[in-house]
Amino acid sequence: MGATQYMFTIKKRVRSVPLFTLQTEGQIMKLNQRRQFAQVVLFSLISLGAGSAFAQVAAGEGRGDPKGGCPYPIGETINVGPPNQSDFKAESLAAQVGLNNAVPNKQFLGTFQWKPKSKCCEITRAVLTVKMKANSGGQSATTADAGNDTIGVTVAGGVGAMPQPGGVVYGPTFPFPAGTLVTKTFNITGTALAKLESGGGLSFLVQDDTMVTSASLQLSGCCLSR
Repeated sequence: MGATQYMFTIKKRVRSVPLFTLQTEGQIMKLNQRRQFAQVVLFSLISLGAGSAFAQVAAGEGRGDPKGGCPYPIGETINVGPPNQSDFKAESLAAQVGLNNAVPNKQFLGTFQWKPKSKCCEITRAVLTVKMKANSGGQSATTADAGNDTIGVTVAGGVGAMPQPGGVVYGPTFPFPAGTLVTKTFNITGTALAKLESGGGLSFLVQDDTMVTSASLQLSGCCLSR
């Protein structure tokens, strides 16, 4: 009995130990596979999340968008006001008219004044929109009628050409009749934008057989404090 019982015990140990070892290795293998899969999924989710976050910042950058990280975004539209006389030449001031003037051979002069709400503001985008109406017809881009009329931003008493496709008010279709409606939109950059930010305003003129019915300036940007 003792020998038989001893051999039985040995057989149990011989059977049970390898079986237990194989089961444990299988579980460990499956567990490692699951961990590896979970790590791959987690890394992918983190990568996608980071990409999405960067995309949001990039989308908001330069527009005063809160998603771009700006604490106090600028988003306002201001209407044109009386001209800042130091921005215009003497001959333009002598021929100046206001909005909705139907007299030919005159010049519309106007200035936008922007006052920042705090000391830490930057305008990142300024869009000028001018709506006009021809006081006379235009035969071509070079005839002495509304056809050769121009629009320009003024800086320190001089007149600079607007960004493309600016400069001319009408075209490329000629001739056109009196009463023709035109809307021009321009992105303001460079010296003109810097002047506006510094408190010097943004001035423009339209000459000389064209009526200006409205003019607005849409601003976007960011303030760091209120």
